[in-house]
This record gives sequence, structure tokens and C-alpha cells, in this order.
Amino acid sequence: MSRGREPSLGADSPKEGTSQITRIRAARVVTPLEVITDGAILVEGTRIVAVGPSAHVPSPNGGRDWDLGAVTVGPGFLDVHIHGAGGFAATDGASSVADISRYLPRHGVTSWLPTLTPRETLAEMVELIAGVLDGRQNEGAEAAGIHLEGPFLSLKRPGAIRPEWFHPPTLPLLDSLLDAGLGQIRLMTLAPEQDGALDVVRRLVQRGVTASIGHSDATAEQVIVAEKAGVRHATHTFNAMRPLHHRDPGVVGAVMASDQIRGELIADGVHVDPLAMRALIRAKSAHGVALITDAVAPAGLGDGDYTFDGRPIRVRLGRATLADGTIAGSVGTADDNFRRIIRECGVSLVEAFIMSALTPARAVNLADRKGQVAAGRDADLVVLDSELQVRLTICRGEVAYSR
Repeated sequence: MSRGREPSLGADSPKEGTSQITRIRAARVVTPLEVITDGAILVEGTRIVAVGPSAHVPSPNGGRDWDLGAVTVGPGFLDVHIHGAGGFAATDGASSVADISRYLPRHGVTSWLPTLTPRETLAEMVELIAGVLDGRQNEGAEAAGIHLEGPFLSLKRPGAIRPEWFHPPTLPLLDSLLDAGLGQIRLMTLAPEQDGALDVVRRLVQRGVTASIGHSDATAEQVIVAEKAGVRHATHTFNAMRPLHHRDPGVVGAVMASDQIRGELIADGVHVDPLAMRALIRAKSAHGVALITDAVAPAGLGDGDYTFDGRPIRVRLGRATLADGTIAGSVGTADDNFRRIIRECGVSLVEAFIMSALTPARAVNLADRKGQVAAGRDADLVVLDSELQVRLTICRGEVAYSR
């Protein structure tokens, strides 16, 4: 990216918490299906109403022009797998969800799915969080649904999730969780090789929830069967799943070979080696890979001793671990992952935006509102400077973060 004038964030720019932006002009707009040089975005209220070359997107009478100069504007990041950040955990309740929503825009995130892990009171937690989301009262990044990471997971691949709260797949338990979710559950991770799991997959599809394979010891053959039943997503590909071996392709091999399953990828430099990240992207393309953080509450706080799901975790040099050394989620941020995938995997800026916004939106059935800078979509935008640092984040037409 060439260097140029950075956006003015002084008296002439919209203030945080306002919706005064009408016409935004920038040196480059990444939709991300095309790159528009000297582009403009017209916003009214919470929605985008026009996008194109600035000469073709005139400011309406009485409207406001805001020229950001030599920056790149793209769709805000959508994190479909995140447990917490900034010292707050989604499982701590409604106030923490609101705090996370206010924190995430500083890292370019405009939408996210609070990700809940199994616990004794999971249904109650789901109902509590769903009630908050149903009111759409969150400021900052929109908590646009719930991701249930369990409880139908494999005891052989628990990762850092507490296995004592895992449960065999049953339709009554699934229905009770979905009912508690008030229509807000968009994604559910399960191990489809278990008895009864395929019935769960089919019920998820019937109720409009994306079924994801994760924390699974399935063989490649079992993944193919699950794909036929409706699995369309893979939770943190490579991590907590049967790995790829040339005579036992496992979950990883089946996901990489699938044309229908999108794979999440934690690009924090800890969970997956850059060469493996590159192999996944080459196998599936940007449209088949969704960048996630899998962040836990200490994300953004630096080294220290914290807790995750009631257990102590230690963060050292960007790595969070349990006492036994098991990686306990991530402390990476979406913008760091965005830059790393470009720097270490050789992907283009367009591909990075697709993996950070459009593919996640499609994965959880939000592409009609999110993931793209296009007329009719929510005005969710991230503004990056010449070093791909976040300068400004706009959530549903309001400036949620500026630097």
C-alpha cells in the first residue's frame, strides 16, 4: 500500500456514537469482491445505499462528505468464534457481552458470535444471552447470534474445554438448547461420529443452524457421512480434531478435500503453523476459509495469570495455556490475524477481507446483512492505514472506534 494522508479525526469527522456519516470517500474501497480506486460509500442511517467510484456516488443534497484520503476501507471483520476479549468473558453474562461488543471495534470487528462452551447451566446461559441479543441493544460490534461449542463433543478431543460437561447427542437436549436460544443460535460445534449425532445435524439444518464439526475424532469416512447429513463448517481446523495422515486422512483431510465444508482458521501464530495455514487456504480458497480468533477473556491484556471456564490459565508471549500446557483458546486479535495471513501466507488484501468478513458471514447465514460493502448491507466498515492498522471502525453507521 502506498503511503498518503491519514484520515482526519478532528472536528470535521463524525464523533463516536453518532450516525452523521453520509458519504465516505477513500483511496481504495475493497468490497471485497472488487477493489474500487478512489471509491465512495453512501450511508443512510445504519445501511449502505450506494458504493462505487467517487465520481458515480455524489453526495445527496444536505448530505455530508468525509474524505478519508489514502486509506483502505473494507467490510468490518466478523468473528464467528470468540469467547471473550479485553478482560471480559461472554459466559459472565449480559453486561460482559456488552463490554466485549464495545471493545472489539478497536480491532476492526463489527460483528461477532458470543461462543459458549458446555457447563452445568448451559441452557440458562443460552437463554440469558439470547434475551440480550434479541433486544439488539448492544453498542459497538453487533453480537449477531450465538455459537454453541458443545456439549456434543468427543471426550478424545476436548482441547481446553472441560470434558465433565460433555453430553451424548440427543434430540431432546438439542431442542431444549435451541428453544432457550430464541432463534439466536447460528452455529453449533459437535463431534458427528457419536451415536445420535447425525440426527442432531439434521435437526440443526431443519432449524436453520449451521452444523460444524469440531472437537472430533471422526475418520474421513465419518466426516463424509456427516457432510451428507448437513455439516457445512469446521471448528478451528487442525485443532482438537483427528489430524491428516496419508493413510488416515481424518477430519483435517476430509475438510480440506470437501467442496461444501468451510474451515475456520486461527491465524494467531500459535495454533497453526503458517505452512499449514497456507495449505488450507490453497486447498479451499479464501471463500472456503473463515478467519476466527477463538479469543478468551485475556485477549488484549498481555502476559499474566487469568482464568478460563473456572480454571487457571497462563498467558506468556501471546500463548494461553492450562497448567498442563494445553493451549487454552487464543489471545490474538482479528486485526493481528488479518495482517499475519497476508504477511506469512502470501494472500492478497482481497483474500484476507474475504476470509475475515464475507466467508464468515456466509457460514452463519448473515451474508444478507454482513460481510460485504454493498448497497442494502449494514454499514459495517473498517478503515486501515498504510500499515494495515485499524484507524477507524464503523458499526451499523456509527463510529465505534477511531485512532
